[in-house]
Amino acid sequence: MRALAVLSRERRRFEFSWGAVSFEGKDLRAPRGLVELTHHESKILLMLPRARGEPIPRSALVYELGGRPGRTSRSVDVHVASLRRKVRRVEKEAGRFIMCIRGEGYMIP
Repeated sequence: MRALAVLSRERRRFEFSWGAVSFEGKDLRAPRGLVELTHHESKILLMLPRARGEPIPRSALVYELGGRPGRTSRSVDVHVASLRRKVRRVEKEAGRFIMCIRGEGYMIP
């Protein structure tokens, strides 16, 4: 389920084996519905597909979300869990599209 990022001026679109999602600003549009994302959730969703199957360390996500370098925070885990729930609400086949790689970080395969 490798993610391919197709970027345009107005829309960001990510394709997965279960379908494609796109978002403008903080709205995520999946084949079966629309979800409003928080600022942090949309930042996470932008970062993960660009890593192309490589895990992004939690510390990098914490830093990107405004935390201090070298510190970790459980808030990233909370944002990822919320993002997973929201995507599953509109796309049941998505399953666990954001994977946690123990000791390494998060990734989209």
